[in-house]
Amino acid sequence: MWRRVTALLVLPLSASALSAQINTFLGTWKNVDPNAQGLTTLRIEIVGTNLKVRAWGKCSPSDCPWGETEGTPYGSDIHADVPQTARVISAQFSSKISQTLLVVHAAQNGRLQADVLKRYTDTSGRANMSETAVLVRPLPNAPEPKSRT
Repeated sequence: MWRRVTALLVLPLSASALSAQINTFLGTWKNVDPNAQGLTTLRIEIVGTNLKVRAWGKCSPSDCPWGETEGTPYGSDIHADVPQTARVISAQFSSKISQTLLVVHAAQNGRLQADVLKRYTDTSGRANMSETAVLVRPLPNAPEPKSRT
């Protein structure tokens, strides 16, 4: 009996504390490294009941969109209330030349860490690559990346 009462008292506090975690991912994020050669901008939002992820990579003269894809949130265990308690989000992007897996974690100081795993599917012979990007929310009035369509 005592264990059940303790669990009931602790569980609501834990669930409440975790419920805001999905919100830590939402919004537009910029790479802290202005010279980054990979991921430059990330936008995560909820559209209806879906988690949408858009990403841009370094191109010249303006960044290239990777596209928009559905994000998959992950909780801390099999009983987690996902997406409300998400600790990690993944997204997969495909192009004519590569497949990219993006794994996003909340980081210290209100930042995000994005692990980018790119596998080339063309015949160029390029090696698969990985990158870790640290992202911050841009200042208000910062220009949005342009979409090429």
